Amino acid sequence: QRHDVSRVVMHSVMHPHVSSMPHHWRKAEAEQLLRASTAEWTILQPAAYHQNLLAGLGQGQVRVPYSLTQPFTNVDLGDVAEVSAAILLDEPLASGAPSQHRFATYELAGPQRLSVTEMAEQATAVVGRPVRAVRAAPPEGQNLRISSELLAMFDHYNSHGFVGSPTVLAHLLGRTPTSWRVAPAHHLSHHPD
Repeated sequence: QRHDVSRVVMHSVMHPHVSSMPHHWRKAEAEQLLRASTAEWTILQPAAYHQNLLAGLGQGQVRVPYSLTQPFTNVDLGDVAEVSAAILLDEPLASGAPSQHRFATYELAGPQRLSVTEMAEQATAVVGRPVRAVRAAPPEGQNLRISSELLAMFDHYNSHGFVGSPTVLAHLLGRTPTSWRVAPAHHLSHHPD
């Protein structure tokens, strides 16, 4: 408001009101401030990205520091980028419908409800060589707050996973959101190991 910004598109997080994840809760507080401002706003709430799980693929692993069996509805970063660009450019999306994005909150989840073990199985089928799900030790950082907040998120994932509905993303894209199966093949085509 101080700088006369009239429109804001905020990248938040899916399920920001989960108090057991402090960094999610701060996103909820930021959303509240934005909604109370004089700006026109749109809030995007993406799930975890497919791309977060691809770093170990060349070594035949999907490595995470949390449960291998809880469900997730990860989303493709390209889908989030496509929706973000359309909203930022205020372009019509599916079927030429006019933009209706002002004062909207969009949960952006992927189309599959998969455990990390199931993701590894699908990656094996796609890349044609064994891919294992591996539970790794949580990363250690110098920033104690970040480390404790990551551990809190991993605890939540261990107990509940992280799932949402793909309905809104499919509507915004005008197509089925990109499945996890696409991510390993795309990653290896750009990062052959």
